[in-house]
Amino acid sequence: MTAIPLHERTGGRPLGLAAMVLSSVLFSLMSLGIRLAGADSFLTSFIRFAVGLAVVGSLAFAGRARIAFVNVPLLLLRGVTGSVAVYTSFLAIEKLGLARGSVVSYTYPLFAAVGGAVFLKERVRPFGWAALVAAVGGMVLMRWGGIVEGGAADPSTALWYGLTLAGSVVAGLAIVCVRRLTATDSAPAIFFSQSLVGFWLAFVPAASRPAAFGPRLALLLLGIGLAATAAQLLMTWSYGRVDIATGSLLGVLAPVINVGVGVLAFRETFGPVEAVGAAVVLAACAAVVVPGGGGTR
Repeated sequence: MTAIPLHERTGGRPLGLAAMVLSSVLFSLMSLGIRLAGADSFLTSFIRFAVGLAVVGSLAFAGRARIAFVNVPLLLLRGVTGSVAVYTSFLAIEKLGLARGSVVSYTYPLFAAVGGAVFLKERVRPFGWAALVAAVGGMVLMRWGGIVEGGAADPSTALWYGLTLAGSVVAGLAIVCVRRLTATDSAPAIFFSQSLVGFWLAFVPAASRPAAFGPRLALLLLGIGLAATAAQLLMTWSYGRVDIATGSLLGVLAPVINVGVGVLAFRETFGPVEAVGAAVVLAACAAVVVPGGGGTR
């Protein structure tokens, strides 16, 4: 079938941009919930996928969402890559903290943009590449600043940084899958595929790690699942109207918000160099959405 051009789809680019920004805010709320819950990352991932299945399945049952699997092989690939990306991002918050864990996880925009150019033939403008590099450079600056300023020098965290960065590469591939799938499958179907695959991948590890459930933890996990579901659906819908380079950069707003929450609410130490890095990331996000800025040709 012939894909509908981005600007001709319902809502168009402006609503796509707004949906991506709202998605980033909801992902930040999800990250806050993970930090507050302090639960095992496999358990948190499992609950996220279970809530996603319940919400989208209920919407489909009520006739409010259409779940029809068209490109099954790519849906399965999206499910596996998306599940790995979710788990590594949750693990990063658990092991590295809200601020730094989010920053490392969100290096995926560069990998997503490269994947979009290679696999989808999206021609990114030079300014868009510059903004992408600046965003990732800002994250590197934040990490380097944490080391020289004494905030993250513990060498024992090197393994977690490496695993999180590997997860970001996989997350970039997942975004490429989502972008391609929006031409054939609905947003609920794309999200449902990730939740279904992730549910079964996380089931055994989560079941083998018993947790002491109380009302507080149960409510936090439910909130994490609901926020993640809404954010993921908005992001998927947006990628049907916004190119990968622009959408990925707007997604970088989430770790910047998380940095502020981590510093203010959880006393996570951030110095001047790291603050400059966060400012660079924000500037790159803002620059790419101005008329004539980044994006594809």
